[in-house]
Order: sequence, then C-alpha cells, then structure tokens
Amino acid sequence: MAVSVALTGCSTESTTAGGMSSSTPTVQPASQTLPNGDVVAADLFNPTRENQAATIRNYDKLPGVGTRVIPADPSRSIPLERSAKPLGDVKFTVNGKDHNLDSYFAEYPIGGFLVLKDGKIAYEKYGLGNNDQTKWTSMSIAKSVTSTLIGAAIKDGLIGSVQDPVTKYLPELSDTVYKENTVQQLLQMSSGVRWDESTYTTGGNSEISQYFTAFNSGNPDAMMNLMKSVVRIAPPNTRYNYNTGDYFLLTEILSRVTKKTGSDYFSEKIWKPAGMEKDGYWLLDSPGGGELGGTSFSATLRDFGRYGQFILNGAPGAVRDGWFTEAATPRAANGGAYGYGWFTEPASDYDPQKPALLPFGHSGLYGQKLYINPQRNIVIVQWGGYTADQTNTPQYTAAREAIVQALG
Repeated sequence: MAVSVALTGCSTESTTAGGMSSSTPTVQPASQTLPNGDVVAADLFNPTRENQAATIRNYDKLPGVGTRVIPADPSRSIPLERSAKPLGDVKFTVNGKDHNLDSYFAEYPIGGFLVLKDGKIAYEKYGLGNNDQTKWTSMSIAKSVTSTLIGAAIKDGLIGSVQDPVTKYLPELSDTVYKENTVQQLLQMSSGVRWDESTYTTGGNSEISQYFTAFNSGNPDAMMNLMKSVVRIAPPNTRYNYNTGDYFLLTEILSRVTKKTGSDYFSEKIWKPAGMEKDGYWLLDSPGGGELGGTSFSATLRDFGRYGQFILNGAPGAVRDGWFTEAATPRAANGGAYGYGWFTEPASDYDPQKPALLPFGHSGLYGQKLYINPQRNIVIVQWGGYTADQTNTPQYTAAREAIVQALG
C-alpha cells in the first residue's frame, strides 16, 4: 500500500557570539498521507498538533504498525439508551475563566466526550473530525484492561495468585532483575527497576524512548530484549514508579497462560460480555507480534463507555467478587494513588458508610480519560487530541467534577 512521506522544515533565528543573527533549519517530524487522504505522523509516537487527531484514529491503517482485531459479537451488543434526564448546561471555572462544555470543546482539542449515568447516555459530543463510528486509541487506559485480564486469568485458575513470581510464567527473565519480582509488583508498578517515563520522545536515552525505538524497529524480539536489559534501582515493593514496560510483561504472561492472543482473551472476557457494538483493535509490539499491555486498544466512544460501565458493574463473570476492591485500592509502596492498573480519584463527597469504591479510572497519553464513579453510578470518557507537551488535566478535572455534581 503506497503512502507519501513529507519532511517539512522551518527556520529558527539564533544569535552568534558577535550578536549577529543566523538562520538554522530545524526539521519537523515527518508526515505521511494514507490512501484515505488523512495526513498522519510517520512515527506513531512523534505526531504534531496538526496530524495528532488523524494519527490517533488511524492506528490500524499505518504502514508497518501491527494491530489485532478484538472481535465483537453483534448478537450480544447492548444498546446504550438516552437518559430521560440529559446533562444540562454545566458550568465550571478553569484558571479564572468560566466555561461550559461547549466552550471546553471550542478551546481545547477534545475528540469526544461521553457521560453515562445509570448506564444511559446523559451527554455525547464529538470533535476533531470524529463521529460515532470513529475508533480512537486509549493509550495507557489499556493498562486497566491488562490488569482486569490478569484478574480473569486468576479466576480461571491460569495464574495462581498475584504473589506468584514473574519467572514462573516468563522463565527467560530468570537471569534478569525481574527474577526478584512478583506479578503484583508489576501490576502496582513497584518492580523497582529503572524506568524513565518523564518525557515521551523518540530517539532519546530514557527507557520510554527505548520502548518507542523497539516498537519502531518491527523486530518481534526487541521489546523483550529491552525488558531483559533494564537495571534495578530499588528493592521490590519499596518504590512506585510509572512503568509501561511492566505492563508489556503482564500481557506476555497472559498470552503464555491462556495460550491465546491478548485480543482474543480480551474479547472473550470483556468485549463480548460488555456488549460492544463494534470490533476494536489492540496495538502490537511488532507486526504479527504480541499486544502492548500498557498501550492502546482502540474502540468507538460508546464502546469505551460500555467498557467503563462493565467495570463499574464489577466485570461480572470475568473476575472474582471483590477483585476491584483490591485492584482499585491504592497500593503504591510510597503512598501513591495507583492500584492494579487503576488510579483512585479524589472524591470530596465520598461517603464511607456506602459500600462502594472511591471513584477510580485511568488516563492515557494525549488526553485520554476514563472515570468510573461507583457511588454515583457515573462513567465519563474523554478523547483527547493533545500532543505530548500539552496536558489538560486541570481543565478536564474541573469539567468532570462539575458533571458529577450536576448529575447527583
């Protein structure tokens, strides 16, 4: 399939020692044009603001990028009804500026926003050229899927417990620092290995940059070779450190114990039972390789909502009773808010007398958000089109909390 790749450049002013200005060319990230006419990034992890949205919704069409279908079952699809009490004109303030949801969309790169109350659509809106058929990437929200599938494998008797050593399932790590770790420590990102995820760039020396390099190589062994090479900087279970690599290992464990692809197990345990309307797809470490447990399944906005509602309902049949009480409880060794693939969200109105979890969820690179509030029976999904040097967390949090208060 032919694509065109265009390198664009610009000139920047620099000042010489003598005070004279000179013009130095700066090469911008390459782009490529797909057969459908969309201009996307040539490097999946190096988009520009101009091609960010098109890149995100075309992961399954990018040359050299491996994805695998997560099959839906149309006969089991669960319709999402419209709420008889739709969300009204929600107002909130960000940095001293008043907003409602319309101005939020106008000012920030939001690709979609869905609110479910009691399992029904209270609000749904699209931006950045998306619609109800668009499949958008979750980025790190995929970690919550991997965590839940580990719970399913435990319920199925395929994994003994979260206390099992990693090397029980991945013996090739017996000569690496991971020989000292348990499955639980990977889930809660307390493995103690060095992993720098502070800047999301390609071509750097950080571990996340090496992760991108391994992905871009197309070599099916590159990602595991990277994980074999990392070093320890803290004893296990003494330090929380956000680590996408740990979640790559968790999906490797899943594929070994289930003898299925991660996508097929996802379909069996979550996608079909949750009543998804459309097939999804999951990003692979290389074409034809394994699922990236820390990065990117893609789905329609409503199917993201169905996923959130399925989790809110306790993922019935998929995991044992009480799994989310364990998985969504903060367990980071140094007091962080991370459990097993979930962050606990602040809740000023939390009622400890009610037998429900604190609100929890996950975020993904470029502004992807999933929020689950068991006490209010609310699910919120945001698609973001932010590049890696942007964040909309304060704006999103203000909008989210205003929505929760408005819905009651």
